[in-house]
Amino acid sequence: LLYMTDENGKAPVTYLDIRGQGVGFDDSMFPNETGLAGFAFHPQFSDEGQAGFGRFYTAYSTQSDNGNADYLNDDSDSHESVIREWTADDPSADIFSGTSREVFRIGQFARNHNIGTIAFNPNAAAGSPDYGTLYASLGDGGAANDPADYGQSIVEPQGAIIRIDPLAGNGSKGYGIPADNPFVGDIGVAPEIWAYGLRHAQQFSWDTDGRMFFGDIGQNYVEEINLGMPGANYGWRLREGTFA
Repeated sequence: LLYMTDENGKAPVTYLDIRGQGVGFDDSMFPNETGLAGFAFHPQFSDEGQAGFGRFYTAYSTQSDNGNADYLNDDSDSHESVIREWTADDPSADIFSGTSREVFRIGQFARNHNIGTIAFNPNAAAGSPDYGTLYASLGDGGAANDPADYGQSIVEPQGAIIRIDPLAGNGSKGYGIPADNPFVGDIGVAPEIWAYGLRHAQQFSWDTDGRMFFGDIGQNYVEEINLGMPGANYGWRLREGTFA
């Protein structure tokens, strides 16, 4: 559920209950790490006449038999992680009414290390390359010791922070690829990848200087706080923190 309140502390109301929207929401595979994992409002949400007017996004888990994944459709024995766009009929309303569409979907072979935070850079000015691009964190697919080696693979965007343009979809994809993503044009590399080598970077945010910081959850010894850099490899599973 998404709740609506205000800066004055108004009693929360349920803005959106995804369970009742017929979009395949399911957290039964592992309620600790599945379910509604993140949400983000487009920076143009309140700008009438703009492409992002009334649009916001959720990241959540679903069963593998109700859609076709953009990545790892055949490696989704547990479930799939989804980003969905919602378009509000009235962006000023306290309760959502409107439509939705699927933007991105990826298979999960295990129940943990799923999609996490999704966010727009709040420091990006209108007209800048980063304005309106959506970042999302994806775990390494789950289990332990990264058995599929998705952390170091750049063929698919598991174990990564991805960056997409949710308003630039076409007939085959529900999203577009920003032209300044670090691996655009590299053969055999998923162009959505912004940074990789991550185990489970559930949370990230930006400071007022425009720097991204994210945490990466350790397996045995080390929890990481990292400075986000485009194209960077953060080491998992070759390293946990600075330890080989």
